[in-house]
Order: sequence, then structure tokens, then C-alpha cells
Amino acid sequence: MGQEYVINLLEELAPLLGVLGVALCMAAILALIVSARQTAGKLFWLGLISIVVRYLIPSMAREIPVWIILAVLALMGLAMLGSFVAVFIGKDAANTMVGGLAADVVRGVFKVMILPLKALKRLFGSSDGS
Repeated sequence: MGQEYVINLLEELAPLLGVLGVALCMAAILALIVSARQTAGKLFWLGLISIVVRYLIPSMAREIPVWIILAVLALMGLAMLGSFVAVFIGKDAANTMVGGLAADVVRGVFKVMILPLKALKRLFGSSDGS
């Protein structure tokens, strides 16, 4: 059930990538007007990639396991957050912030993975003390 939910969500969000791609290409044109060539090039390619990926998502979503999809979405979210924050606080500070967030996520995953082992230790460890 969870896999079908993620697949349906991705299929619903795929058309929005086309709109995002067109908006990014328009932003690239505006960046060219203000003579920001590097930014315009990056925006244009990101928009073009968004338009192309829009058509690949539904077929890829059915072939890739859900945990990989969720991991990629989490990494993309961290990358977008870092890029957005870099505009306001600088690239180095944003990289430090995103690295700290990623480390917290990894620590949390390991804590959740260790939780059943701790429960077993507590369950079997309590009978040793009697």
C-alpha cells in the first residue's frame, strides 16, 4: 500500500515539473537581461532537465524501490534548502547547515535501527538480574 501511495504521489506531481521547467527557463531569460550569464545558463539547464524528467518519473517510479525514492527526495530537499539559504547567509554557512542537518538525519536513522536491539537487551537483560 505504501509503495502505491508514493507512486501515485509522484505521478500527480510530475506535471508540476513541466510548469517548473518553463518558469525556470523564463527566469533564465530574465537573468540574461540583467547580464547574469552563469546564473542564466544554470537556470536554463535546470529548467530543461525538469521538463525532460517530467516524462520519466512515472515509469521510473514503478521500477525503483520506495526507500530509494524517499532517500533521493530527502537529498533533493536538503539540496534545495541549502541553495535557498545560501542566497541569504552565504554558501559556506549554508553548506555547514545542510551538513549538520544531514548528519542529524543519519544519526536518527541509526538510532531507529538500534532501537529493537536495545529493546531485546532490556527484555533479556532484566531476567539476568533476578
